[in-house]
Amino acid sequence: MPLLLSVTNLYSKAFSDGLLAEIINRITHWAVFPVAHQKSAALSAALSAALSAALSAALSAALSAALSAALSAALSAALSAALSAALSAALFAALSAALFAALLCGII
Repeated sequence: MPLLLSVTNLYSKAFSDGLLAEIINRITHWAVFPVAHQKSAALSAALSAALSAALSAALSAALSAALSAALSAALSAALSAALSAALSAALFAALSAALFAALLCGII
């Protein structure tokens, strides 16, 4: 669970601080920079915008899928443990009550 929280915090911090946008801008600049010297500024800007949008969408989808899977697994494990403990306690209480009643009635 601490790993899930740290991943979630990193994900939200990356978007709130603009870190993810800065990484995308640097990758975009690195990929488009050679074209800027050879072609027009309009082409460079268009390529930069397209690459930035594609990288942003891909990173967002990947992080979202990873977070969704991690949250789903964590919630499933927590729910399974809670239900198992609750059913175990209820079964123990019911069997204990039945055994106590049988002892009182002299059946056992």
